[in-house]
Amino acid sequence: MLRWCWTWVLVAVATFGVNTLGAGGRASAEADAGGRCVIFFEGNDCTKGRSSCCTDAGKGMRGCWDNDEARSMKLYGPSGTVITVFDHPAGSTSDDYLVFTKGVDEPVCVGSFEHAGGILAATAHRWFYSGGNGLDGKVSTFRWADPRHAPAQR
Repeated sequence: MLRWCWTWVLVAVATFGVNTLGAGGRASAEADAGGRCVIFFEGNDCTKGRSSCCTDAGKGMRGCWDNDEARSMKLYGPSGTVITVFDHPAGSTSDDYLVFTKGVDEPVCVGSFEHAGGILAATAHRWFYSGGNGLDGKVSTFRWADPRHAPAQR
C-alpha cells in the first residue's frame, strides 16, 4: 500500500510540476522497484529548474538532467535508501562525492551536496561528503543502494 501511494505521489509531482529538463530529455515519471526517485534542482535548497523523477542510477545524468547542472536534490523512497552522487562520470571516489542515507520515509531535500552536514544537522539522516573542488553544479552520475535488499552473501 505504501509503495502504491508513493508511486502516485511521484507521478503527480513529475506530471504537474514544472519540468525544465536539460538537453538530456525526459526521465521516467515513476519510482523504481524500491520506491526510490530523485529529483535534481539547478538551485540550492531544491529551487529553480528541476528534473523529472530520475531512477536510472549508474547511467550518468543522460535522460535525467544535464551533466554538471545539479546543485541540490529531493529524494523520495523509504528510510534506509542510500544515494551517492559523484563528480566523476564513472562514479569514482577519486573526485568529489556525497553518500546520503535517508532516515525517514518522507521526501527529503538535500539543499547542497557540499554542505549536507550543516543543513541536515538535527535529522535522522546520515551522510558523508568527500570534497576537493566542490560538488554543487558538478554532479555527473548517481547510484542507489538499499541495505534492506542487499544481495545474499555466499
